[in-house]
Amino acid sequence: MSVKYCRKNTSVLLFNTLTGLRPDEAQNAIYLIKTRENEYVYKDK
Repeated sequence: MSVKYCRKNTSVLLFNTLTGLRPDEAQNAIYLIKTRENEYVYKDK
């Protein structure tokens, strides 16, 4: 297992923990952030 793979998994688990989302909700949230970043992420703050 590569270090890059471990970091990716760690980031996803940390996101789930910090947001308190269920796994399927977190998956949808990550998908929206990656595919529709301009609509869901405010870069002004």
